[in-house]
Amino acid sequence: MTGRTPEQILRDSRVVATVGISTSAAKEAHRVPAALATIGFRILPIHPTAEVILGEAVHRTLTELPDEPRVDVVQVFRPPDEIPAIAAQAVEIG
Repeated sequence: MTGRTPEQILRDSRVVATVGISTSAAKEAHRVPAALATIGFRILPIHPTAEVILGEAVHRTLTELPDEPRVDVVQVFRPPDEIPAIAAQAVEIG
């Protein structure tokens, strides 16, 4: 645990990996990361089939992301039963 508050973590973060980002602008899984992008966050989309979302190349899993840019926050839009595996990937990428 870093001892930082959620507000501090968000203030100091710039790169957000978004697992389960939607290609549909009508869904929260697209609108939330899009809103973050408009205020200066870089969104790294994780999606099983899309090629580009929000102007960024899409990756299939967190572990497929390149080492740079470093991910500051992992945002997840997936069912609860998928969270343990996603959390394990987040730990793996640091």
